[in-house]
Amino acid sequence: MKYFIPQLFLTTACFLSATLSQADSSETTKFSVPAEYCFPQTSLRGGFDRIILDHHVIIPPEHHFKIGDVFVGARFKSKPNVLWLTNGSSWWNVNDDTVGPKSYASGQLQPVIPTSISYDPIDVSAFIGDGEIWVGYGLRSEAESWREALDEMKRNQRFNILWEIGVPSFPFPSAGLHSLLPNICLTSTQMTTTISTLDTMPIPNKTGLDIETIPEATKP
Repeated sequence: MKYFIPQLFLTTACFLSATLSQADSSETTKFSVPAEYCFPQTSLRGGFDRIILDHHVIIPPEHHFKIGDVFVGARFKSKPNVLWLTNGSSWWNVNDDTVGPKSYASGQLQPVIPTSISYDPIDVSAFIGDGEIWVGYGLRSEAESWREALDEMKRNQRFNILWEIGVPSFPFPSAGLHSLLPNICLTSTQMTTTISTLDTMPIPNKTGLDIETIPEATKP
Protein backbone atom coordinates (compact mmCIF):
# COMPACT_ATOMS: atom_id res chain seq x y z
CA MET A 1 0.00 0.00 0.00
CA LYS A 2 3.04 2.21 -0.44
CA TYR A 3 2.85 3.03 3.30
CA PHE A 4 0.15 5.60 2.61
CA ILE A 5 -1.44 5.18 6.03
CA PRO A 6 1.42 6.61 8.12
CA GLN A 7 2.28 9.20 5.49
CA LEU A 8 -1.18 10.49 4.60
CA PHE A 9 -3.98 9.27 6.83
CA LEU A 10 -2.37 8.50 10.19
CA THR A 11 -2.80 11.46 12.52
CA THR A 12 -0.92 11.34 15.81
CA ALA A 13 -2.34 13.30 18.72
CA CYS A 14 0.27 14.71 21.10
CA PHE A 15 -0.99 15.50 24.57
CA LEU A 16 0.60 17.89 27.08
CA SER A 17 1.52 16.46 30.45
CA ALA A 18 -1.21 18.25 32.32
CA THR A 19 -4.77 17.54 33.35
CA LEU A 20 -7.76 19.78 33.06
CA SER A 21 -10.67 20.37 35.40
CA GLN A 22 -13.94 20.81 33.56
CA ALA A 23 -17.06 22.72 34.51
CA ASP A 24 -20.07 22.49 32.23
CA SER A 25 -22.91 24.94 31.86
CA SER A 26 -26.02 24.07 29.88
CA GLU A 27 -28.85 26.07 28.41
CA THR A 28 -32.03 24.60 26.94
CA THR A 29 -34.04 26.46 24.33
CA LYS A 30 -37.58 25.23 23.68
CA PHE A 31 -39.10 25.93 20.29
CA SER A 32 -42.63 27.32 20.03
CA VAL A 33 -43.29 24.90 17.15
CA PRO A 34 -41.30 21.86 15.96
CA ALA A 35 -38.29 22.99 13.93
CA GLU A 36 -36.39 21.30 11.13
CA TYR A 37 -32.62 21.03 10.89
CA CYS A 38 -31.57 19.97 7.37
CA PHE A 39 -28.18 18.95 6.01
CA PRO A 40 -26.78 16.79 3.18
CA GLN A 41 -26.24 13.13 3.95
CA THR A 42 -22.89 13.24 2.14
CA SER A 43 -20.58 16.23 1.77
CA LEU A 44 -17.41 16.13 -0.37
CA ARG A 45 -15.30 19.29 -0.39
CA GLY A 46 -11.94 20.37 -1.75
CA GLY A 47 -9.58 18.96 -4.35
CA PHE A 48 -7.77 15.64 -4.26
CA ASP A 49 -4.86 17.31 -2.46
CA ARG A 50 -7.06 18.67 0.37
CA ILE A 51 -10.20 16.54 0.50
CA ILE A 52 -12.87 16.51 3.19
CA LEU A 53 -15.52 13.77 3.09
CA ASP A 54 -18.34 13.69 5.65
CA HIS A 55 -21.19 11.17 5.62
CA HIS A 56 -24.18 10.51 7.87
CA VAL A 57 -24.99 6.83 8.32
CA ILE A 58 -28.75 6.24 8.49
CA ILE A 59 -29.72 3.38 10.81
CA PRO A 60 -33.05 1.69 9.91
CA PRO A 61 -35.81 1.79 12.57
CA GLU A 62 -35.50 -1.90 13.45
CA HIS A 63 -31.94 -1.32 14.65
CA HIS A 64 -32.38 2.02 16.44
CA PHE A 65 -30.52 2.06 19.80
CA LYS A 66 -29.31 -1.52 19.48
CA ILE A 67 -25.69 -2.26 20.38
CA GLY A 68 -23.33 -2.16 17.44
CA ASP A 69 -20.46 -0.48 15.64
CA VAL A 70 -20.22 1.88 12.67
CA PHE A 71 -17.27 1.36 10.33
CA VAL A 72 -15.52 3.65 7.86
CA GLY A 73 -13.05 1.74 5.72
CA ALA A 74 -10.56 2.20 2.90
CA ARG A 75 -9.83 -0.48 0.30
CA PHE A 76 -7.38 -0.35 -2.59
CA LYS A 77 -7.81 -2.08 -5.93
CA SER A 78 -4.09 -2.81 -5.99
CA LYS A 79 -4.50 -4.78 -2.72
CA PRO A 80 -8.18 -5.79 -2.57
CA ASN A 81 -7.73 -8.20 0.35
CA VAL A 82 -6.47 -5.52 2.74
CA LEU A 83 -9.01 -3.37 4.61
CA TRP A 84 -8.15 -0.27 6.64
CA LEU A 85 -10.54 1.15 9.25
CA THR A 86 -10.60 4.60 10.84
CA ASN A 87 -12.09 6.35 13.84
CA GLY A 88 -11.69 9.74 12.15
CA SER A 89 -8.18 10.47 13.39
CA SER A 90 -6.12 7.32 12.68
CA TRP A 91 -6.25 4.33 10.32
CA TRP A 92 -5.51 0.69 11.17
CA ASN A 93 -5.13 -2.53 9.21
CA VAL A 94 -8.13 -4.66 10.16
CA ASN A 95 -5.89 -7.72 10.48
CA ASP A 96 -3.53 -6.07 12.98
CA ASP A 97 -4.79 -7.15 16.39
CA THR A 98 -2.20 -5.10 18.29
CA VAL A 99 -3.75 -1.68 17.62
CA GLY A 100 -7.17 -0.09 17.72
CA PRO A 101 -9.93 0.95 18.07
CA LYS A 102 -11.18 -0.19 14.68
CA SER A 103 -14.75 1.16 14.68
CA TYR A 104 -15.75 4.76 14.03
CA ALA A 105 -18.60 4.74 16.57
CA SER A 106 -19.51 2.12 19.15
CA GLY A 107 -22.43 1.52 21.51
CA GLN A 108 -26.12 2.26 21.03
CA LEU A 109 -26.81 3.00 17.37
CA GLN A 110 -28.45 6.40 17.03
CA PRO A 111 -30.84 6.95 14.07
CA VAL A 112 -28.32 9.27 12.37
CA ILE A 113 -24.57 8.89 12.94
CA PRO A 114 -22.09 11.42 11.47
CA THR A 115 -18.76 10.10 10.15
CA SER A 116 -15.71 11.53 8.39
CA ILE A 117 -12.63 10.03 6.75
CA SER A 118 -10.50 12.59 8.60
CA TYR A 119 -10.95 15.50 10.98
CA ASP A 120 -8.57 17.53 8.79
CA PRO A 121 -8.20 17.86 5.00
CA ILE A 122 -6.03 15.06 3.55
CA ASP A 123 -4.10 14.55 0.33
CA VAL A 124 -5.28 11.48 -1.62
CA SER A 125 -3.94 12.52 -5.03
CA ALA A 126 -1.41 9.65 -5.06
CA PHE A 127 -4.26 7.11 -4.91
CA ILE A 128 -6.53 8.35 -7.69
CA GLY A 129 -8.04 5.38 -9.48
CA ASP A 130 -7.00 2.95 -6.74
CA GLY A 131 -8.69 3.85 -3.46
CA GLU A 132 -12.28 3.37 -2.29
CA ILE A 133 -14.05 4.54 0.87
CA TRP A 134 -16.69 2.23 2.37
CA VAL A 135 -19.20 2.72 5.21
CA GLY A 136 -21.45 0.33 7.11
CA TYR A 137 -22.54 -0.93 10.51
CA GLY A 138 -22.90 -4.21 12.37
CA LEU A 139 -24.75 -5.46 15.44
CA ARG A 140 -23.32 -7.26 18.46
CA SER A 141 -24.00 -7.99 22.11
CA GLU A 142 -22.60 -5.81 24.90
CA ALA A 143 -20.10 -8.54 25.76
CA GLU A 144 -18.78 -8.78 22.20
CA SER A 145 -16.21 -6.57 20.47
CA TRP A 146 -16.01 -4.61 17.23
CA ARG A 147 -14.75 -7.80 15.51
CA GLU A 148 -18.12 -9.55 15.97
CA ALA A 149 -19.92 -6.44 14.73
CA LEU A 150 -17.69 -6.33 11.64
CA ASP A 151 -18.39 -9.99 10.88
CA GLU A 152 -22.13 -9.45 11.39
CA MET A 153 -22.01 -6.47 9.02
CA LYS A 154 -20.32 -8.60 6.35
CA ARG A 155 -22.76 -11.50 6.72
CA ASN A 156 -25.76 -9.21 6.33
CA GLN A 157 -24.12 -6.97 3.72
CA ARG A 158 -24.81 -3.77 5.67
CA PHE A 159 -22.08 -1.81 3.92
CA ASN A 160 -21.64 0.04 0.66
CA ILE A 161 -19.03 1.96 -1.26
CA LEU A 162 -19.31 5.68 -0.60
CA TRP A 163 -16.60 7.17 -2.78
CA GLU A 164 -14.08 6.10 -5.40
CA ILE A 165 -10.94 8.21 -5.28
CA GLY A 166 -10.97 9.38 -8.87
CA VAL A 167 -12.92 8.22 -11.92
CA PRO A 168 -11.27 7.98 -15.37
CA SER A 169 -12.02 10.94 -17.67
CA PHE A 170 -13.44 12.99 -14.77
CA PRO A 171 -10.94 15.34 -13.07
CA PHE A 172 -13.20 16.40 -10.19
CA PRO A 173 -13.52 14.36 -6.94
CA SER A 174 -17.34 14.33 -6.78
CA ALA A 175 -17.51 12.11 -9.88
CA GLY A 176 -16.56 9.18 -7.66
CA LEU A 177 -19.46 9.54 -5.21
CA HIS A 178 -21.81 6.54 -5.16
CA SER A 179 -24.49 8.26 -3.06
CA LEU A 180 -27.62 9.94 -4.43
CA LEU A 181 -26.77 12.94 -2.21
CA PRO A 182 -30.11 13.28 -0.41
CA ASN A 183 -30.82 15.92 2.21
CA ILE A 184 -31.67 14.86 5.76
CA CYS A 185 -34.13 16.85 7.87
CA LEU A 186 -34.50 16.26 11.61
CA THR A 187 -37.50 17.58 13.54
CA SER A 188 -36.88 18.88 17.06
CA THR A 189 -38.82 20.65 19.81
CA GLN A 190 -35.84 21.87 21.85
CA MET A 191 -32.07 22.33 21.79
CA THR A 192 -29.59 21.98 24.63
CA THR A 193 -26.30 23.88 24.37
CA THR A 194 -23.47 22.74 26.64
CA ILE A 195 -20.37 24.88 27.12
CA SER A 196 -17.32 23.33 28.78
CA THR A 197 -14.88 25.53 30.67
CA LEU A 198 -11.42 24.02 31.06
CA ASP A 199 -8.90 25.04 33.70
CA THR A 200 -5.37 23.66 34.07
CA MET A 201 -4.94 21.73 37.29
CA PRO A 202 -1.76 19.72 38.07
CA ILE A 203 -2.55 16.30 39.45
CA PRO A 204 0.30 13.90 40.36
CA ASN A 205 0.63 10.71 38.27
CA LYS A 206 -2.22 11.61 35.93
CA THR A 207 -2.07 13.16 32.50
CA GLY A 208 -4.41 13.71 29.56
CA LEU A 209 -7.14 15.85 28.13
CA ASP A 210 -10.86 15.53 28.64
CA ILE A 211 -12.53 17.78 26.09
CA GLU A 212 -16.13 17.65 24.93
CA THR A 213 -17.57 19.22 21.81
CA ILE A 214 -18.21 22.94 22.29
CA PRO A 215 -21.05 23.61 21.82
CA GLU A 216 -23.06 20.42 21.76
CA ALA A 217 -26.61 20.36 20.39
CA THR A 218 -28.75 17.39 21.36
CA LYS A 219 -32.09 16.29 19.99
CA PRO A 220 -34.68 15.44 22.63
